Amino acid sequence: GTFPNAVTDWLNHNIKKQCIPHTYTSFIMNMLSQRSTRLRFVNFTSALIRLTNRIGQGCPMLMVVYIIYNADLINLARGSHESSIGYVNNSTLIA
Repeated sequence: GTFPNAVTDWLNHNIKKQCIPHTYTSFIMNMLSQRSTRLRFVNFTSALIRLTNRIGQGCPMLMVVYIIYNADLINLARGSHESSIGYVNNSTLIA
């Protein structure tokens, strides 16, 4: 798998900024805390590596979480000749 980089403190800030209820904020931040992984190659498996800046993969809800993470970028488009779109870990701003 890949390791999408996301600063969880920034995610927490954006969740609060978007006025998402505390119950969901706590659930999301709990889900993203105390995570670890191992790197595995043909004849090698690493020790556990603590992950501090990461949004996981495989959970459909995390796609929404990543959009919240990038909300400031998505909200940049303001004028009638500007638009922005975002999906999972890709964002586009057209001016």
